[in-house]
Amino acid sequence: MRNFANKIWNASRFLMMNLTIEDNALPEKLELEDKWILSKLNTVIAEVTENMDHYELGVAAQKIYDFIWDTYCDWYIEMTKARLQGEDLAAKEQAQRVLCYVLTETLKLLHPFMPFLTEEIWQALPHAADNQVKFLMLQSWPQAQAGLAFPQEEKAVEMLMEAVKAVRARRSEMNVPPLQKRHTSPLPPRKPIFSPPAFPSSNAWVMPARSPLPALPVWAATRRRPPRAWSRSSPTPPASPCLWRSWWTWRRRRPESPRS
Repeated sequence: MRNFANKIWNASRFLMMNLTIEDNALPEKLELEDKWILSKLNTVIAEVTENMDHYELGVAAQKIYDFIWDTYCDWYIEMTKARLQGEDLAAKEQAQRVLCYVLTETLKLLHPFMPFLTEEIWQALPHAADNQVKFLMLQSWPQAQAGLAFPQEEKAVEMLMEAVKAVRARRSEMNVPPLQKRHTSPLPPRKPIFSPPAFPSSNAWVMPARSPLPALPVWAATRRRPPRAWSRSSPTPPASPCLWRSWWTWRRRRPESPRS
């Protein structure tokens, strides 16, 4: 619950830092993401009202929680940052009005569950010009409006969200860092991984001559039979270097002793 309260507080603080309006009336022109969030809010209002009428308080609280955390904070605020930080004043004011309206209506839904936090945030937000009520606890319960239902726009934005989730999942599977960006400019020519060094012509780089290895015995160099200091019929393997590969090879080559 503490993390959820911090989420609401930070979202409200971000909105207040970018507000330049004096009321929260909806603009006449709505973008695609504006219609999507208003349609989602309209659906949540209808569902939460029905749950509250049937005393399903846990289900209603969970739906408000999911709407604020996922829909409003994680998606819609991120969608509107480009307009809030842009130079188009009309688009900036439009995004501010929709953000403020959705947050105000959501605080009304959340007020029965978190009265003190919602009252504090509501007091700092701009309200409608004809609103004479000074407290959130005295505001009327929000009602679902047929004019704020946009099923086609809601479906289009959800398809875009699915594509973004798929890209994020693929980046996670390929272990790509979240902040790493792909460069679209042509890459410079790649340098060879290894290039042999250019040795100078002086004798300083000449390797010193190694000492010659000791000469091998004649029988070892010609792979002939070793001296007859021992024979294959000897009971133990020779102590001198053996021509056979292993003791078992030497053992197989021994003549079998006649059985008694």
